[in-house]
Amino acid sequence: MGPKNPSTACCEDMIIEVFLPRDKRQNIDLKVLNTQLKLISPHHVLDIPLPHPVDPQQGNAQWDGDEEKLIITLRMSREFDFVNF
Repeated sequence: MGPKNPSTACCEDMIIEVFLPRDKRQNIDLKVLNTQLKLISPHHVLDIPLPHPVDPQQGNAQWDGDEEKLIITLRMSREFDFVNF
């Protein structure tokens, strides 16, 4: 198993699920900054601070058309210490 536990201090990735009813993948504009996520579509606007800094270049997003949701995976960017290694 190892020394990691389920707390956010031991996670490498942050996963965010955004439900976007009535939207299509091609109409979604997503921008990820170090500490902020911005999403704009014809029917929705989301601008939220992130609980941990992330590396905007290391993330990806997948569209689930059946559930009309965007699944965003972001790699957290932080120093390793005795808690998060």
